[in-house]
Order: sequence, then structure tokens, then C-alpha cells
Amino acid sequence: MNNRNVTALPWIPGRLANWSVLRGTPALENVVSVQYSSRMTRSLGRCYPERRLIRLAKSLLDGPRTTLEEALCHELAHIAVHELNSGKCRPHGPEWKDLMRKAGFEPRTRLRWVGAPPPAKRKRRRRYLYIHRCPVCHTERTARRAVRQRQCAASVEAGLEGTFEIWRLAAYLQRPRAGNQEEGVFICKVSHANKRPILFLPDRKTNPDIPKGWTNALVDGELYEANFVKVAVNVMRRKGIKENSLGNVLRNWFGPNAGLPGTHFHVVLSKSKDTFVMEPYGSK
Repeated sequence: MNNRNVTALPWIPGRLANWSVLRGTPALENVVSVQYSSRMTRSLGRCYPERRLIRLAKSLLDGPRTTLEEALCHELAHIAVHELNSGKCRPHGPEWKDLMRKAGFEPRTRLRWVGAPPPAKRKRRRRYLYIHRCPVCHTERTARRAVRQRQCAASVEAGLEGTFEIWRLAAYLQRPRAGNQEEGVFICKVSHANKRPILFLPDRKTNPDIPKGWTNALVDGELYEANFVKVAVNVMRRKGIKENSLGNVLRNWFGPNAGLPGTHFHVVLSKSKDTFVMEPYGSK
């Protein structure tokens, strides 16, 4: 008998030899390999008849000898049946049961631990649902994984990036929603166009107070002009200055990753007479 991964227990070769004679396969113990694996946590044993290999859970070495004997006999019977019938029998068919009885064991497919804990169950991997949402046309797609390469065809045709917002379902249901805000208040998603931060506007049909064109915006006490186009605010500048300051304002609030794929930053705009006050969402 060949044995790897752990020192053979002294009684195992003799028992294998006795079982081999009883089953009409003498000397089978000399060609069978027995291995012990600490990675086996869901079953006590497994055999590979064509390779003449038996693999047992290493935890069996710490349990009662009777359980180890039965597990070893169980797997050896599979190899013996394969040898005697050229692999044409069912795994736990009458041939296998007959060999188990000859060896003095009840032919059962599952072993019950006595005096020792059973193998630990492997933890199941938690699965999530991901919502892919276009911030422009509000198209939504659901998938079991985040597909960051996916693009919104309608937005791409309109000349935009077409990048989807990606949310886990639980976070998506708790996201800030403009429709729940009071009149004159709406929430914009921080996104990007060619890696320049911009603000995507909510649906104009449900938010009729969203302005169009150049509008006064108050940011941290300083007055700006913001350009409200069809689906976004893409330019914001100080009075009398042509330089676009929108990216600097958003990065100052949210850091260098403002608007990049995978981020979820928002800005709230509230109307005050002819000016909109712009603040990072959630600020006091």
C-alpha cells in the first residue's frame, strides 16, 4: 500500500489485506494509494477507482478508529467493485453492498460520527444583485455581478460617455431620490465626461423646477454661473471669468475621484429666489 501526506497507522495495511482477500481481489492493498486531506470538510472519504486512489478527511485520524475503518472499507469496496466488474456497476449497487457485508459493515452511503464532531460545513459565498442605471435616460439593468464595461446605447448615441451607475440592490433602494425632496430642491449625481467631473440632472419631467441655461449658483458663499443643459450641469464659472471651476469645486468636496466610475457622490441644489444654493449631499 502506498501512503502519502501522513504516516500510515500501523493497523491499516493488515486490514486492507484482509478486506482484499474477502472481496476476491488479493494484493489489491499493494496498488492502492491512501491520502489524507485537511481540505475535505464536506465528506469523509472519496475514491478514484481508475487511479486506485483513496482520499480520506484528515479529521478522521482524530476520531474513533471504527469510523476511520468503515470509511476506508467503504472506499476500498468501490475500487474492488470497479476491478471485478470493469467499472460497469452502480456506485452503491448490490455488488458494493455485498462486499461491505463480507467485511463486516452495514452497507450505508453516509457515516454518522460517534464521539467526534462531524466535518465543518463550508460557508456559502454571499451573492448580490447589482443594479446598472443610466443617470441620463434612467434605463436600469440587473445582473448578478457588476459589469463595469457596460454602456448605455442611447447615451452613447447622444455623444455622452454612457457609463452606468452600479449599485448593490440594498444600497440602490436606500439611495437619495430627487422625487422625495421638497419643491425647488433636487439632487444631482456626480459623474464625468472625458474624466471631467460634471453633474447629471434628475428627470426634468418629475422635476419641473430645474432651470435651463446660465443660472446663478451659490457655492460655499461665493456666487457662480452654472450652465444647465438638457441632462447635466457641465460648466460653472465665477462671474466675469471664463475658466470652468466645476471640476475644482467637486474635487474639493469629494476628493480626486469625484465623478469617476464606481463612486456615488451627490450634490443637492435648493432654489432661493433666482439663485440655486449648491451643497454636497448630506452636509450639515
